[in-house]
Amino acid sequence: MAAIIALILLVGVYYVNYLGAQESILGVSISNLGEIFPFPFMPPGVFFGAAWGLIFILLGIFMVITLWRLVSGRKYHTKITWLFSIASLLVIAWVVVTAKELYLLSVIIIALLMVVLMAILDKYRKNGLQRTFGRRAFGAFYGRISIATMVLSISIAIYLYYPD
Repeated sequence: MAAIIALILLVGVYYVNYLGAQESILGVSISNLGEIFPFPFMPPGVFFGAAWGLIFILLGIFMVITLWRLVSGRKYHTKITWLFSIASLLVIAWVVVTAKELYLLSVIIIALLMVVLMAILDKYRKNGLQRTFGRRAFGAFYGRISIATMVLSISIAIYLYYPD
């Protein structure tokens, strides 16, 4: 059950990110954050697309492995899968909130996402699964979110305090 819910939410993440990149649908394109916050340390939108593209591929492979283990009757880690579902919900919320220009809330959501990803990585560590594909996929996801949290937080702070 956890794997099926995680799959549905991952498809939702893919779809909402597609919508978030379409300026005409949500009103603002999340890939244009560099234009909204025009500061030297905000990377261009193409960087966001490349980084997220790689992470989405890794997460898709993680889901294929998880579903294969489920179908073949092999053990898969339901706690990690449930945490992944929470992470997916947070990604969906972040895209919608950011597209609606609720920037402070977007920082809170992305920070919560970072905490959930830390919990996933901790589960891998506690279960002795350091060398698995899932651990590497979530490690890449965590690394990207850590950087994004820092850059977005600094950009929003500057934007709010020095809007000119």
